[in-house]
Amino acid sequence: MLFLVLAGVGLTLLLVTVVFDGVLDVFDLDTPFLSGTALAAFLSAFGLTGLLLPDAWGTAGTLAAAAVAGLVVGGGAGLGMRAMQSSKTDANVSAWTVIGTTGTVVSPIKAGSYGEVAVTVAGHRMKYNALADTDLPLGSSIAVVQSLSPSAVKVAPLV
Repeated sequence: MLFLVLAGVGLTLLLVTVVFDGVLDVFDLDTPFLSGTALAAFLSAFGLTGLLLPDAWGTAGTLAAAAVAGLVVGGGAGLGMRAMQSSKTDANVSAWTVIGTTGTVVSPIKAGSYGEVAVTVAGHRMKYNALADTDLPLGSSIAVVQSLSPSAVKVAPLV
């Protein structure tokens, strides 16, 4: 009966962590493997292993095997969560990060008027409103020389 209760509590806690992201963070300590998610995974594995083992293992054997299973699954869940939470993400692409990139005019630019350019930044094709000092026809190769706003850049022709 104890194993069934522990498995139910563990599975409920895991469900709560999925539905209400971060609610078990109160249990997070500054260790690479101990967290609310790791505790929930430990309880689930401990309880389910204890339920599945035959009576022939005896109380001590069942507790030992359930504890090992709980430590392996809980530790793995804790380490996995820490790895996902501390993984670096790419910087946001904005008009300020495209300065110095090259691209192509996709809507003709008249000197002193806006057109459109397409540039590739971090593998993403981005379109910006573009201003230039000279006329640039469709298909011209350009370099971004200045950011005017989050959606507009100043460009110069590539020679």
